Amino acid sequence: MTKTSVVKEARQRQLIEATITVICRNGYSNTTLAQVAGDAGLSPGIVNFYFKSKEQLLVATLEYLADEYERVRNDTMVPAGKSPAAALTAMIEADFHPEVCTHEKMVVWYAFSAEMQAQSSYYDLLSKLEARYFDQTQDLVERLIAEGGYRGVDSTVVATGLNAMVDGFWYDLLVDPVGFDRGRAKQACRLFLRGIFPTEFGAAGEDAEQDRRAVSEDAASSLTVADETLPAWTYTDPEFFELERRAVFERAWQPVCHESEIRQPGDFATFDLLGNSAFLVRGDDGTLRAFHNVCRHRGARLLDGASGRCARAVECPYHGWSYDFQGRLKAVPADRSFTDMDWEAHGLRPIDLEIFQGFVFVRFVPGGVTLAETLAPYAEELSVYRPAEMVPLGPLTTIEVPLNWKLLIGNYLEGYEVAAAHPGLARLFGRYQVEASDGVARAIGTLSQQPSPNWSERHYQRLLPLGDHLPAARRRSWCYYSLFPNLGVGVHPDMISFFHVVPIASDACLVRLRDYGLPGEDRTLRAARYLNARINRQVLDEDVAILDRVQRGLSSRSFETGLLADSEIGLRRFSDWLRAALPVARLRRPPAGSLELHNADLTRA
Repeated sequence: MTKTSVVKEARQRQLIEATITVICRNGYSNTTLAQVAGDAGLSPGIVNFYFKSKEQLLVATLEYLADEYERVRNDTMVPAGKSPAAALTAMIEADFHPEVCTHEKMVVWYAFSAEMQAQSSYYDLLSKLEARYFDQTQDLVERLIAEGGYRGVDSTVVATGLNAMVDGFWYDLLVDPVGFDRGRAKQACRLFLRGIFPTEFGAAGEDAEQDRRAVSEDAASSLTVADETLPAWTYTDPEFFELERRAVFERAWQPVCHESEIRQPGDFATFDLLGNSAFLVRGDDGTLRAFHNVCRHRGARLLDGASGRCARAVECPYHGWSYDFQGRLKAVPADRSFTDMDWEAHGLRPIDLEIFQGFVFVRFVPGGVTLAETLAPYAEELSVYRPAEMVPLGPLTTIEVPLNWKLLIGNYLEGYEVAAAHPGLARLFGRYQVEASDGVARAIGTLSQQPSPNWSERHYQRLLPLGDHLPAARRRSWCYYSLFPNLGVGVHPDMISFFHVVPIASDACLVRLRDYGLPGEDRTLRAARYLNARINRQVLDEDVAILDRVQRGLSSRSFETGLLADSEIGLRRFSDWLRAALPVARLRRPPAGSLELHNADLTRA
C-alpha cells in the first residue's frame, strides 16, 4: 500500500468515526458534514475531498460498522475450532465484544435500521448481514442437534430465539447504558442454550465454570475501588435515596438544639427528618427527654415550630389527648368511651437522646454506637472551647438547595477545592490539615499573618487572637469537625457554627445553620463574629454555585466515578463509611432489579 493510500484510509476512518459520534449525539437527520468535520478537527473541504456527498459518507459509515462486526465475529469464532457448542459460545462472546457492543454504536446501528425502508442501500446491506448471521447460527444449531441426538428440536426456532435475545440485550444497552451488564447478558444467552442442549452446555461442565467466572469477573469490574468517589448514580437515584433514609439517617445521631434553648419545664424543640418527627421537652424534674412527635390516638402531629413552650402538658390539637412532660398519657376527653384502655401502654414513644458538651442529639432507630464513643477522639480538644456554656447567637437559619446531600457533606470534608473555588479562604489560610477516623473527621486551617486585601478578612485577622481560655495553637485556627453522615461543625476562636444538611430528596436538601458562642457583651468579640459570619456566607454561596455544576454533571452518561487525591482523606473515609452502611454503593453502575435485594445480597457476602 502506498503512502497516499495509507493517508487516505486514515482520513476516511477519522471521518467515519466522527460521523458515528455525531449521529449518536445529534441523531441521524440532524447530522451534517460541517458537524462531522468539526468533530474530526478537519475543514469541510477535506470531507468533500474524501466523500463526495453526505450520503456517500453515511453508506461508508454503515459499511465500516458491518465490516468491523464481521471481523470481530471471525476473530472470536475461528479459534473455537470445529465444535458447534464452542462456536456458539464464541459467537455470543463476539456479539457482546466491547469493540462492537457499545452504547454509541448501538445508537448508530438503530439509526440506520430506522432508515432501511427509505434507503435501499441500507436495506440491502443490513438484510444480507442479518441473513448471514441467522444462517450461521442455524447451521451450528443443526449440527448440535445431529451430534447430540436431540429429537423434536427445531433449529429455526432455536436460532430465532438466540438472535432475539441478543437483539433484546443490544436494545437494553441502547436505552440504559448505565444499567447494562455485559457479563449477565452473555450468561443469559448461554443459559438459554443450556436449557435446550444440557449435555453440551451442562451445569457440570466447563461452560458452568465459564458462567461463574464471567459473572465474577463482571462483578469485580463493576465495583469501585478505594481511590474512586462514590458512583454518580448514588447521587441521583431515588431508590438509593430511600435505602439511605432507612439504613443511614434513621440510625444516625442528629443535632436538634443546645441545652440553653430549653431550660425551663415545658420548653420544647422539634426536629423533622424524612417523614419522622421528634420533639425534646424539659420535664418538671429538670430532665430532658425526646419523643416521637406523634399522638398515640390517631397519629396527629403534636407540636409545631422549631421551638416553644407547653404550659402544663403536651396536648394534641386534633382530639385533645394530652401527655405530661415524661411522656405519660395524662388526659383523654370522654375517656369512658374507650373501653378497657391501658393508659400506661398509650404514652408517647421515646427516642434515643444524647447530650454532648451541651448540644442535644436524637436518633430515631435505637441501638448502635453512642455519640460519646464516636466523638471520643476529639472530646478533650473540643471541651476547651467550653461549648456547654454557650448560647445561640441568632435564630436558626434554613436554606433549601437543589443538591444531593452527599455533595454538600463531601465538599465540607475536603480542602482540595479551596484554591480554585474559595479565594477568600485561600487568602486566609490556604490548605487544611485533615484527618479522619470511623464516623468523624477533622480539618484545621491556621490563619495567615499576611493581611488579606479583602476588607472582612483583613479586619477579622486584625481582631484575633481572641479567647484567653483557648490554647495558643487554637487562637488563630479554624477547625472543621464532621460527624457522619450529615453534620459539619465549624469551631472558631470566636464561635461555633453548625452546618447540618438534612436530606429531602435525591436532588434536594435543607441546610440548617446556627451559630453558638459564650455569652458576653465584648465589642471586639461581636465584631469578630460579624466578620466571621460575613466570610462564611460568601463561602456557602460559592459552594452552592460550584456544586450545582457537579449535580448536573453527575446526571451525564459520560461520568461514572471520579478519582480521589491522597489529600482528600475525609472524603475517602466518608465514602468508605457509606459503602459499609450500604454495600450496593460499591457498584459502579446501578444493578437491574431491586436495589434493596442487591444490597441485602452484598451485605451477606
